[in-house]
Amino acid sequence: MGALPQIGVVGSGMIVEDQNGPAIAQLVCRGVLGQVHVAAQGSASLRKLLGLPWWNERFPELPEGWVTTYPSRETDPAVRRPDFYRDMYRALPRGSVVVIAVPDASHEALIVEALEAGLHVVTVKSLCTSYAGTQRIRDLARERGLFVGIDFHKRWDYRALLARDHWRAGHFGTPRAARATMIEADVYIRAGSPFDRHFVPETSDPATYVGCHYVDQFGWFTGLKPEQVVVSGILGRFESGTPCYSWAATQLTYDRCVLQLINGLQHAGDHRGRNHQGLEIWGESPHDFRGTYFCHQDNLRGMDYVYRRDQNPGRPTDAGSDYVGFIPRSDGVPGKEMVGYGWRAIEALIKAAIRVEGADDLRSRQALLTEIDDAGLIPTPANTAYLGLVYEAMRKSIRGQGLAVAIDYERGETNYRTAPL
Repeated sequence: MGALPQIGVVGSGMIVEDQNGPAIAQLVCRGVLGQVHVAAQGSASLRKLLGLPWWNERFPELPEGWVTTYPSRETDPAVRRPDFYRDMYRALPRGSVVVIAVPDASHEALIVEALEAGLHVVTVKSLCTSYAGTQRIRDLARERGLFVGIDFHKRWDYRALLARDHWRAGHFGTPRAARATMIEADVYIRAGSPFDRHFVPETSDPATYVGCHYVDQFGWFTGLKPEQVVVSGILGRFESGTPCYSWAATQLTYDRCVLQLINGLQHAGDHRGRNHQGLEIWGESPHDFRGTYFCHQDNLRGMDYVYRRDQNPGRPTDAGSDYVGFIPRSDGVPGKEMVGYGWRAIEALIKAAIRVEGADDLRSRQALLTEIDDAGLIPTPANTAYLGLVYEAMRKSIRGQGLAVAIDYERGETNYRTAPL
């Protein structure tokens, strides 16, 4: 295992349990990764995560001692520190990969420290909450020849990859209007949700938290960047009483095109499909002005069924495996194979980091980073930098109770609009 690339994970919550952790375990079993390190603020969440029975059920080939934790799982759960990740950073060999899987507000500091320690980075969306932070990460990574990739995993949906080719080839004409929804199940706001510790109005809202997936995808399809953003938020509460923006409506204005987003945290928990999400785009042919139409309804993930209540009591059904699923292995060996675009995203990002690390010298690594940036398939700080300004505009607008915010890409500024367009 010593010769294989090592990987560290900052965070031990839902996304690590659902997507990142299983993907990393599968890469270990396939001989792509060696030792795995996981850091959290205390041992309780690490015990819960790594005590789940499915690790060995799905991946019986995981070697003994495949994961090291910071703090150790034997540490008193009452001992909590926000900087255990620094012990992990020091333990990782230079050139290793770090996965950042914590709330957005913490990303910039964690990513910069990782880069300064000589580590490649894969982060959950979004990269960070400001344009200045995006530039700082982009420039530091380029200077040191280190890869930074962002897990906008919807890009790895096969249907999205096919659609992008059609959009870029002009098959859908010119986009004129679009709408997207991404509404998470109401389990997010019920008692025991971990989100009430960080999903507060001062730092987050549904538009920037989940709406960003479709802002990225629309721009990735069409090549357009928004000129103005308006976000109206609905203040609600977690069941614990902690306030939050439970809903947000966003309108992004592009060059002769508009995208509307509805995002929230209260999709009916007993409804099939776990959440509600999808994207529609209406366009026109530049030749005869006839309409074009694109629709990707993603919440049912290609399947629809309802479990017996005694087999799935009180939980939403989620039949499809397009995002993350576990199927019998095709080689007949015991265990499961992880499939879906969530798996493909993590595999692609980690392998890109390993590929950059394998380049001969700094100049070669920098050339490879430019190649990845220019290809535009893998989200990086360079090819998604404009999103930093979009997030700033979203936060300004929702704090301003729906005031319009204009984006100036040349100056790298966002400002409240005080005059008509």
